[in-house]
This record gives sequence, structure tokens and C-alpha cells, in this order.
Amino acid sequence: CREMVVVRNTEANLYNRLWCTFELLAAIMLEIDVLVAGEMPPEFISGRGTGSTASCTDPTDRERISGAMLGAQSQDPALEALVNRAMYRVSHAASGSRVHVTRARGPFWRQKLNAVSQ
Repeated sequence: CREMVVVRNTEANLYNRLWCTFELLAAIMLEIDVLVAGEMPPEFISGRGTGSTASCTDPTDRERISGAMLGAQSQDPALEALVNRAMYRVSHAASGSRVHVTRARGPFWRQKLNAVSQ
């Protein structure tokens, strides 16, 4: 995979969903760009609402995704800041934009992603 598509909508902040936040982390770790479609809800654009309160309806998914994200962050404390910066850039990009959210991470991150996807 060389890029990821993010489809935003004005009804919901996609980064309130844990899967969406994890997918953005995956884009960073896999060193791929994000193609942006749609618009974000006004409350997110104005600065209210973040991915830090992201939830997941399936408890098993929540446990696996949270564990993978915490594991990645324990290996690289700067990763949370990278995700937050990428979330901001993707949320504020014009529809149809390509956003470069990557930073070299090496093979360790690919192994972490493979482990959580199994």
C-alpha cells in the first residue's frame, strides 16, 4: 500500500473513532501519504474535539488497538505528537488534497502493525 484514503463527513469527527485514529498511526508508521476527501464537522475545525477521546464499540477491538498504540508510543514517546499533528493536518486539509504525514520508522513499526492485524 502506498497511500491511504480518509473520507471525512460533516456529521461526525472521524478521529473520535479508535479505528480511524489507529489507521492514521498506521499511515505514519508505514510511511504512506493520506488522500483526503470530504469535509470535517465545524466543531473539529474550530478546535473542539480530538482523537484522544476515541472510542470503539467492540471491547476486543478496543483492547487490541489500544494495546498496539500504547506499545508503539512506549517505543517512541514522540509518536503521540506525530499522530496529533497528522490528525490536525488531515482535518484541516482541503478535500482532494494529499497530506504527507510520515516519518521514517523502520521495520519495527511494520512488525507491530502485522502483530495487531492478526
